[in-house]
Amino acid sequence: YKRQTPYFYTIRAVNKKSGYKSPFAPVVKVRTRLENDEFYKIIFASKSETGYLGENSKEQNRSHFGENSLFAGISHAKGICCSVITFGLDSILCNHATIKSAKLYLYPMNRVGAKIEKYGEWNASILDSESFGEITDYDDVVHAKVTGTVGNAIESHNLTQGIWNVWQFSKHECQLLQAQIAKKKVHFRIDGPKTLPNGEDSQIMQFDIGYGRFGGGIHYRPMLDIKY
Repeated sequence: YKRQTPYFYTIRAVNKKSGYKSPFAPVVKVRTRLENDEFYKIIFASKSETGYLGENSKEQNRSHFGENSLFAGISHAKGICCSVITFGLDSILCNHATIKSAKLYLYPMNRVGAKIEKYGEWNASILDSESFGEITDYDDVVHAKVTGTVGNAIESHNLTQGIWNVWQFSKHECQLLQAQIAKKKVHFRIDGPKTLPNGEDSQIMQFDIGYGRFGGGIHYRPMLDIKY
C-alpha cells in the first residue's frame, strides 16, 4: 500500500436470513501510515472567506459567503461565476515545514438542478492576496493576480454530482502553497467555462460549501489535505 493514502470503504448492513440490505451505506475513510518524519493536516475552508461571486449579482455577492453553494461556470441568469475558497495555514509552522504533497477536495452537490453538458473545464488557482482588495468584490477577484494553477483541470465529463473532485498538486505547486504559509492563509479561485455551449442557457457546477442552510453538512466542506 502507499504511505499516507486515504481509502474509502462503503459498509452496508445485510440481513443474513432474508438477504435484505440496508438502504444506506455509510462511507468509512481510512488513511495509511506516514513516514516517521512526516506530518499531515486536513484543513477545512474558512466560512467567512468562502463563497461564490456572480457577474450579475454584484450587490448580493457579500451575502453569498459562508451561506450559499459554490457556483463556478456561466448561465444566462447568473452570468459568469467563480468561487473563492480560503484556508487558514496558521497551524503549520512556517520555519520547519516542507510540503511534500497536497490535494484540494470539492464536493459537487447531489440532487440539485446544476446542468452540465460535455463542454469546458474547471480549474483551481492560488491567488496573490496582495493583488485584490475585497474578497467579496467580483471585479477585484476576477482580475486578481494568479500565483499558479494547481492540479489538472477537471473536464466536464469528469464532473459528477455526489462524487468528490480532487486537484492534486505537483512538486512546483506544493512550493507555491508553501510560500503562502508565511501569510497564514491561502485563497483559491475556482473557475469554470466562460462561454455557453450552443443552444444552452447554463453550464455551471454547484459545489457544496458545507455551511449554512444551503450546505449538505460540515463533512462536505472544501478540504485541503497537506503532507509535510
